[in-house]
Amino acid sequence: MKPLRAANPPVIPPEEIDSFMDDVFHNILEIRDVNRRLVEVMEVRQREQYPIIQKIGDVFLTAATDFRVVYPNYVGNLPVAEKRLKDELESNAEFRRFVEVLRVCQNNKE
Repeated sequence: MKPLRAANPPVIPPEEIDSFMDDVFHNILEIRDVNRRLVEVMEVRQREQYPIIQKIGDVFLTAATDFRVVYPNYVGNLPVAEKRLKDELESNAEFRRFVEVLRVCQNNKE
């Protein structure tokens, strides 16, 4: 998301970037936060019960309350995100090149 917003020159017209980001990424930051909290709680549990974790189900039951709020919203938006991304890739050569460069960079990191 940051490279897309920072692209210079812009690959998505500035007047469309907010709409594009909302359509494509929707509530991904909320998903990240929910997952981050789950990881933090699991790390605490691991420190508290090392070397053998006695129980973990309660952690997931608590996390499920967060999941049930953000994931349905995310999944419900997937058709919108896929269509908007496909349309932009097909109609915007600069965006298509931008995505291809990011993929190459990501593959080189692996």
